Amino acid sequence: MQLHGVFLLHGSEHELTVPVHAQLGSGKWQGTAKFEVPYIQWGLKDPSKWLLKVKPAVQLDLELAGAWKQGE
Repeated sequence: MQLHGVFLLHGSEHELTVPVHAQLGSGKWQGTAKFEVPYIQWGLKDPSKWLLKVKPAVQLDLELAGAWKQGE
């Protein structure tokens, strides 16, 4: 499925859609999601220095879980 929402990073909102792999069962669910955050493009400082070089985006790997009550 696709999860659509707003990612808030240091006071700035960024709309995104993330693919999520989820399993549903008897009142519970679990899932995983992976996406990149282009933090420099989104206005954060580039931490690269003379000897330290970093990529302009960071990969996020999420493990998700939740539950619901019947009738809600």
